[in-house]
Amino acid sequence: MIRTFVQKDLQYVIEAHIRIYRNEYNYDHSFAEFITHAVNSFGIKGNHSREMLWIVELDHTASGSIGLTQVNENTAQLRWFLIEPEARGAGWGVKLIEQAILFAKEKDYTSGDPVDQ
Repeated sequence: MIRTFVQKDLQYVIEAHIRIYRNEYNYDHSFAEFITHAVNSFGIKGNHSREMLWIVELDHTASGSIGLTQVNENTAQLRWFLIEPEARGAGWGVKLIEQAILFAKEKDYTSGDPVDQ
């Protein structure tokens, strides 16, 4: 199932990004610092009426994520998209992106920012 985040999910998103990007793309500690700061900032300062984070949960275990953050009044940015290796190939990525797009339309965003800031 896909659900909106709860506070404890922020740590999952950080840990999963560090682990998967290290294992699959050989990212180093600088990425860990970047993702930790970005996700924690969302948790503390996020405007959760216009920004959201969703979690794929399979068998009571977080197995993927996607976030949508506000760049400005009209522009949103997709962030923190990943699917755990064991959950890939089952359509969860498509469903997460569809969920984020639906939310963006509901919030009247008219543009997307492709650059992760």
